[in-house]
Amino acid sequence: MKNKKLVYILLPVAILIWGGIIFKIISYYFDKNTPDIVMTDNTMMNFPKNAIDTFSLLLNYPDPFLKSMAVFSNPGNVSYQRNNSKSTVGLNNRNTKEIVKVNWPAIVYGGIIKNKESKKTCSIVKINGVEHIMSVGDVYNDVHLLKLYKDSVVVSFKNNKKTFVK
Repeated sequence: MKNKKLVYILLPVAILIWGGIIFKIISYYFDKNTPDIVMTDNTMMNFPKNAIDTFSLLLNYPDPFLKSMAVFSNPGNVSYQRNNSKSTVGLNNRNTKEIVKVNWPAIVYGGIIKNKESKKTCSIVKINGVEHIMSVGDVYNDVHLLKLYKDSVVVSFKNNKKTFVK
């Protein structure tokens, strides 16, 4: 008996709620009281056609996924090395530092290979378009493999270190 009373109360409530929802939907589509929007003045539509949007990205933040290793990258694969040289110009013979531009070869890290039997790890490194299988300490074309990670390698070229990510 208790359940029948509950059904008699909840059934009309559900019908009223669904009826209100259906009424709102139908009245939205068939409402004739809303005026049509007509633009008589075209002054709002005159936008400058050659407007240039200028912006700059601030990309000098550290990579949050590579917190354990330092990754430095320069556009164009160019890094700078400081050489100590003595200056003979002027009255002071101070040590000055010259900046020497080092052009890196095109290096792409392909992945890691691990031998299960000998537990030796090697990496696939493409140097100037030629793939090499390198382990830590190997040197090809003056590119020395220093460290090997799952997602990156650390190489040195002419005493400059750089990290390449897969």
